[in-house]
Amino acid sequence: MRILFSHRANFVMVPLLALLIGFGLGCGGDSGGDPEPTPDCAISAVNTGLDSSWLSGEEMNIRWTQNGVPGTVVIELLKGGAPVSTIAASTANDGFFSWTSAATGGQANGSDFGVRVTATDDAACTSEINDLTIIDVVGCNFTFTAVLDTINAGETFDLTWTGDHTSGTVDIELWTSSFGDELDLQVGTVVFGATDTGTYTWTVDSFHNGTYGFYRYVIRDPLVADCFVVSPQFAMIDDVNCSITVLGPATQPLWNNGDEMLITFTLENSSGQLDLRLFAGNEWVPGGVIADNVTAAGGFLWTVSDFGFTASSSSYMIRAIDSTDGYCVGISDRFTITP
Repeated sequence: MRILFSHRANFVMVPLLALLIGFGLGCGGDSGGDPEPTPDCAISAVNTGLDSSWLSGEEMNIRWTQNGVPGTVVIELLKGGAPVSTIAASTANDGFFSWTSAATGGQANGSDFGVRVTATDDAACTSEINDLTIIDVVGCNFTFTAVLDTINAGETFDLTWTGDHTSGTVDIELWTSSFGDELDLQVGTVVFGATDTGTYTWTVDSFHNGTYGFYRYVIRDPLVADCFVVSPQFAMIDDVNCSITVLGPATQPLWNNGDEMLITFTLENSSGQLDLRLFAGNEWVPGGVIADNVTAAGGFLWTVSDFGFTASSSSYMIRAIDSTDGYCVGISDRFTITP
């Protein structure tokens, strides 16, 4: 039997056959198309968030941008741009690693540390961050010179100490010493932020804690828990305690903005020069500087103002601070300022 195709049938079948061949051969048949190329490794933008400084033992969160290739990375600690230790020999390339206990890798403290993230088995796929600070505080401790048995207020005494593996600064505190030679109450800080090794010339002062008592001073690293040393007990004689009494507000319990208040003072062992500040309870009123270096004799005439403070209107007090002795403070009775 012979089958005949018309010209019209030929016109339809030829393009259709070409289309079928194109799908079967040119597009890979049932393969779904040519496979996508393997993406190149890409690691970039290593960062540590907002932090750039750590004490040893603190947590450092390391982040980076990645495309998931390869599956793991190596993280190294750098010093001056060169690797000095391995933070993680192999960790997932997921853009985050928490270094739970930062360390210097046996290197000297400094601000020239860095972190490098490198693809496993591909040294060319890498990124890093530098100019990080790490300070080794393992074994933080202090030694100091002995104190005298008895010190008189107003004298000077050199406190000398050395620090090892500290964060870099120390605070020196004065404490009362209770029975049994134990620390009792902190009465003040002699100096904040001194160098971790040095000498401080202390003008001896009991912070007006009393006329006579037993004390110890404490040298402490403010950033390292439990890194401090306590001096032996010593006696302090302070028989020139300053005192200030502030008078004036109590003569009238209610004041208006713009009223004139005569503030007067009685002093004992004061320099006679006072700085006046407005407080609401124990909170300093922002901007509440009444006057500086007021000569106490004769008092001070104040044009009353609440300085725009609206959180309180019935518990104001005036503090008078000796201009040359910040430990000497007098506080007035409470009074009200109407808005």
